[in-house]
Amino acid sequence: MVDSTMVRLWAEELHAAWKSNSPKPTRNLAGLRHADAYQVQRQFLALRNDKIVGFKAGLTNALVQQRQGASEPAGGVLFAKAGAEPNVTFHLSDFVQPRIETEIGFITATDITKPVKPEDLHTHLSHWFPMIEIVDMGFISPHALTDLIASNVVASRFIKSDFTNELNTANQAMVSLFRNGNLLHEGKATDSLGDQFKAAAWIINSALARGYSINPGQLLMTGALGVTHPPEQGNYRANYGDFGFIEFSFDE
Repeated sequence: MVDSTMVRLWAEELHAAWKSNSPKPTRNLAGLRHADAYQVQRQFLALRNDKIVGFKAGLTNALVQQRQGASEPAGGVLFAKAGAEPNVTFHLSDFVQPRIETEIGFITATDITKPVKPEDLHTHLSHWFPMIEIVDMGFISPHALTDLIASNVVASRFIKSDFTNELNTANQAMVSLFRNGNLLHEGKATDSLGDQFKAAAWIINSALARGYSINPGQLLMTGALGVTHPPEQGNYRANYGDFGFIEFSFDE
């Protein structure tokens, strides 16, 4: 259990690091709970003064959970100003320690006020689409799971593709990420908790438990498919086969 002063100071330090594009602070405190870290996250996000347009999950891969000492994913929010259009050029200098993640996103179709089951989501979601997330892993020292949670699961930027796909095809998706035509990795939809609807349900239920509202038109980004990559200068294409693609680039 941590006191309100520590929560506020940690949130203010995270906000200062975000504003100055500096490494994030860490806390190695005995007895620090996930619930405490989510309190810090909530206060940090309030300082951002941006519109929440959706929610995300991190640590949706069993091996990544094991490395982080986690027994479930970690939840964060997606801000309006963090979104980017396909064909965007990102600047490496705008990040501390960025990594590229290939992902899948959903759009909500209804207000959701109660916990859901994966099999119920066809009545609550509209469609799915390819997404890219750029996370920023830059911490001042080795981090704990609670540091990831407090920092909004290291969310930085995301790209929502213009392609839309029927819900019943979501678990069929496979993705290949290329830089300058060279294959970097391949991933599949079931890399995220073994099932896209299980991952989406976890995001919804976690957000509701943290006091958020789920409204029509919000994004749900379900976690990395395949491995992640530190970006270099060049042109990138995430190819989802018949389900679409996203192109973007990085410069200095």
